[in-house]
Amino acid sequence: MFSQQTIHSITDNQIGKLLLDGSSIYLKEAQELANALRNNTSVKTLDLSWNKLGSGLDNVVVSIENTNISELLLNHTMPTSESIKVLCQYVAKSTKLTKLELGYNNLKNDDLQELVNAAQANPSLAEMNLYLNTFDKLGTNLAAKLLNTHLTTLNLTNCGIGPDGDAIIGNALKTSGIKNLNLNNNDIGNVSNICTGLKYNHSIETLSLSGNAINDIGLKELGNAIAEHPLLRALVLFDNQFTKTGFNELCGFLSKNQVLRKLGLSLFNTDSELTHFHDLLASGIKELHLITSLPFNDIDMITIVHHLMENTGLVEFKSNYPILYVEGITKRNALIAEKLDNDVREAIRASRVISKLKLPMEIKLDILSHFLLGYKPNQIYKVSLFLLETLARKTLDFGNKFDANELWFQAWKYYLK
Repeated sequence: MFSQQTIHSITDNQIGKLLLDGSSIYLKEAQELANALRNNTSVKTLDLSWNKLGSGLDNVVVSIENTNISELLLNHTMPTSESIKVLCQYVAKSTKLTKLELGYNNLKNDDLQELVNAAQANPSLAEMNLYLNTFDKLGTNLAAKLLNTHLTTLNLTNCGIGPDGDAIIGNALKTSGIKNLNLNNNDIGNVSNICTGLKYNHSIETLSLSGNAINDIGLKELGNAIAEHPLLRALVLFDNQFTKTGFNELCGFLSKNQVLRKLGLSLFNTDSELTHFHDLLASGIKELHLITSLPFNDIDMITIVHHLMENTGLVEFKSNYPILYVEGITKRNALIAEKLDNDVREAIRASRVISKLKLPMEIKLDILSHFLLGYKPNQIYKVSLFLLETLARKTLDFGNKFDANELWFQAWKYYLK
């Protein structure tokens, strides 16, 4: 909260990060803040987001011209167009500023042009965040010009880019030096031009395309584009419209890519199976976050678990499907653990005691069966799957369908032996 104590801390050079987001700073308070900042040398990060600064931003910007601020966060500060001009004059000349955030500010096309000019003029400015500013076609063209400035990171999440953005962004990518690009939630749809741009691009390391209505055809094109990309290390594709058919195609392409390390995506479940999941893991993926609209069928689940168990390179795996929730995966030990309720955890603890008894397998199973009589079938089934996934070290062949009783027996048999 903005207070006189804050003012004293600023003037005494006691603060490195001045985080005043949502501090009810208006025109009067902005002037007081500007006076305090004028001779400050300690503040490196200044966050004034979610304060209605309006034209008060002018005074703040003028006051920080000779400071050491490297990160300036001005999300939802409602600056006027004149304030944007003053800001961009500062940005163009600053040798210290590396990061600028102007999300959710209803930026106009003239404002975007000012930002482009400033980014082109300042070789130190590396990161810009413009999320939640709605662009028309001209605005999208201007935003795309930021891809060919000195910026290495650009966030254009929720900017209303739409289908026109495919050609505009795709063309800019061909010559861009951008490393991290976030295009989430823009409903771009067809990404064929973006895919073409990626083939020519030799700088991008992280690409986020969640929420863009990409279907199986688009996913196939994307897979083809990044199959041999020399630098792309992270690809995020949540909330699109592809199915397991498209996912299988993507896995096939990624088997050729030895650079990608992080993949996040969501699937619309279909009757097809995850036939190429092993190709994905063989590609060198270290972090995988998989979300599905419906529970996986048994075959898919066992396929995933088996390949996770065999993979020694995966460091992190996350899924919204509880049976595949990962508590910890290390290079040496893939431990697939479910979020189990207390009753199920108790059953597992008891089974560990039973497993240590020096008795024949049949007697151990009989003791365990009696112990579990009070549990609900779905709890026993969950425990069995848990043990099968975490402890079975080879594929169990149950044919095309899994019988619950047989699965239960095999899981506990492998655990107790």
